[in-house]
Amino acid sequence: MCGLCGFSDIRHSTREEPILAMLAEMESRGKDATGIASNYVNGRIWYYKRPAPASRVLKSIHKKKVDPHIQSASTWLGHCRLSTGGDPQNNVNNHPFVQDGLALTHNGMLWNEDHVLEEKGITPKGECDSEAILQLITYHRKQGCSVTTAIQKACAELSGFITASLVNQHGVLWLWRGPDGFPVFTAFSPDGTQVRFASTYRGVQVGLVAKEQWDINVMPAGEGLRLTPNKKRLQIAKFKVEQKPAYSFYYNYYYNGANLDRWEEDNFLSPYSEIDGSKPAL
Repeated sequence: MCGLCGFSDIRHSTREEPILAMLAEMESRGKDATGIASNYVNGRIWYYKRPAPASRVLKSIHKKKVDPHIQSASTWLGHCRLSTGGDPQNNVNNHPFVQDGLALTHNGMLWNEDHVLEEKGITPKGECDSEAILQLITYHRKQGCSVTTAIQKACAELSGFITASLVNQHGVLWLWRGPDGFPVFTAFSPDGTQVRFASTYRGVQVGLVAKEQWDINVMPAGEGLRLTPNKKRLQIAKFKVEQKPAYSFYYNYYYNGANLDRWEEDNFLSPYSEIDGSKPAL
């Protein structure tokens, strides 16, 4: 049960403090490693990850040992890792995973990634199951697929829990939740120029200006968003996500460790049932 968070802001107006506060809020979900990634001004991916809890990584950032490039980025991803496979002391196993102009973070667990990668002749760099998602996306892109189609094809081949975020070097953000994926919350600004996301409702609220009416939703299972920055607002495209069924034994075993996620989602939706399935305010 890792913690995802991040933002996309076409105005580059998001300050460093609330974003790092989101990362600090996610620390309780995973203290084995912390990572951040963003698109950079010269069309590259910048990232930083360490086998340490967010509180230690944030101290390095505050002491300016690390420049998170938030001021120059339009899109940023954060991740707090609870290790379920792959030694976090080997930094290759930690999030974000970066390859061919893409950076990926993932909350969940996979069951069949070794078999799928072997079928395609792909050798992973580390032992973390999450890496397989990006490896498969890269594989399908090389077959001529768009990033969105590559995400759909990769997920259709995998069994397990997938909630993930992806950014390219131009700041385009993909955020998706598989049919069995853990909740992720989104918050859209009133003018449609910003979106923030986090694994918890509290996480997405951190740093929001109280007087502004941000549109907060929980992403429905089996759906994804592609958010493309342009001059006036974020362009939003929805897409469907399908997967092989999660094995029932592992589903019950793993999800029982994430009852707080299920409780939070249910209690977010039950008093406000009209929120479920609503479109972000633009």
